Amino acid sequence: MLLLHPREVSFLDTPWKSVSTIAIDRTATRVIAEHDDTGPHVVFADCPEQRVTVRVTMDLAEDSLATPAVGMQGALEFATAPTGVHATRHRVSMEAVILSITHEVSLRKGAVRTVEFLGVSSVGGADPITITQIGGLS
Repeated sequence: MLLLHPREVSFLDTPWKSVSTIAIDRTATRVIAEHDDTGPHVVFADCPEQRVTVRVTMDLAEDSLATPAVGMQGALEFATAPTGVHATRHRVSMEAVILSITHEVSLRKGAVRTVEFLGVSSVGGADPITITQIGGLS
């Protein structure tokens, strides 16, 4: 899932400004693939263990000493709308741990901070991401 210019991004109830993108990736951390005697191709596959990572990229327009720390855990929340105007808005929330914080400075992009999170489920069988509708068509 890729969200461009999400609205109202916050971590630990602290608003984050100038967020340009949020990318939510899901990967299998364990794959089961079985073959049978009829040929070389997989006949059964499953991904019983998964990992949800989120990358939040923000543009920095000024010095910032208030950077979160690796290992911090808390609620990551943001609101978004498919077209930005006159559309149903959704709130995405998850419990997350910060895995990394990186910075890039270039003439083309300016100063950019990327924070990578790992989603944490309250119960192993539950998706760590919750999506709720927060408004109707206006």
